[in-house]
Amino acid sequence: MISFNNANKAHLGQEKTAERLAFPMMAIIPITIAGVVCSILEIRKNKIISILLTILSFLVLISEMILFFGSALYLAG
Repeated sequence: MISFNNANKAHLGQEKTAERLAFPMMAIIPITIAGVVCSILEIRKNKIISILLTILSFLVLISEMILFFGSALYLAG
């Protein structure tokens, strides 16, 4: 019975971790997508700054996806 209780506590800990990880992901990814769209629309005015912003936005988006899938794999296994 003790091992079942410990397993239940570990499962609840994983659920809390998932909730903590999910909220920043849901907030940051749409903001990053909006940044990419805005920087693409601004290419006509100042090309160098807008290209740098686009690259930075894509890097942030890729890092968020890696963090998301890494946390999903951590919680799954």
